[in-house]
Amino acid sequence: MEYPKRSQSSYFNDCNDIKRKRLNMITTDSNNSLTKSIIHFEDLSNEIIYEIFGFLDFRHTYDAFSNLNKRFQNFLTNLTLPINIDMSSMSKSDFQKYYKQIIIPNTHRIKSIHLSNPFSIDVFLTHNCIISKLIRLKTLILYDIQSIDFQNLFIYLISLPYLSSLVISNIDEGRVTKIYTMKYFVYRC
Repeated sequence: MEYPKRSQSSYFNDCNDIKRKRLNMITTDSNNSLTKSIIHFEDLSNEIIYEIFGFLDFRHTYDAFSNLNKRFQNFLTNLTLPINIDMSSMSKSDFQKYYKQIIIPNTHRIKSIHLSNPFSIDVFLTHNCIISKLIRLKTLILYDIQSIDFQNLFIYLISLPYLSSLVISNIDEGRVTKIYTMKYFVYRC
């Protein structure tokens, strides 16, 4: 016995209609005293959205919300909240894009930066004026940096007023002696 085949598009339309009805449905219990409604993300208050953004890496927040609508675009461009940036697992082209779109316009908001690719460290070293504009920077994490590069970077680091955590991993065998002159230096083996 052959059954007539339903077209795929009508199946998906039926599924979408069912989903739409579920979303629009208001359920009540038998006494009509309990009412549940669905809240959309866009309906949340600014304070709650700011709180949610605080838990996310700014790069991912930017990717997800930058072109969603005007409200979220304004959040991302006009926020005064500090930004944590983790550029540790990025390709060179992605880093260059984020450097132009996120880091340069938001230097005054950056609270922490995590760099581990040699090209990302090189970009920071070639644009020393950016480092001096990181006035809120508290944490800098550097992996695989050359000692000569660190010596050049150190000149700018000592002028950052809030820098309280500097993590350097896998530095080459060169001498890094100036680091001991930092105001609150703690060395851990």
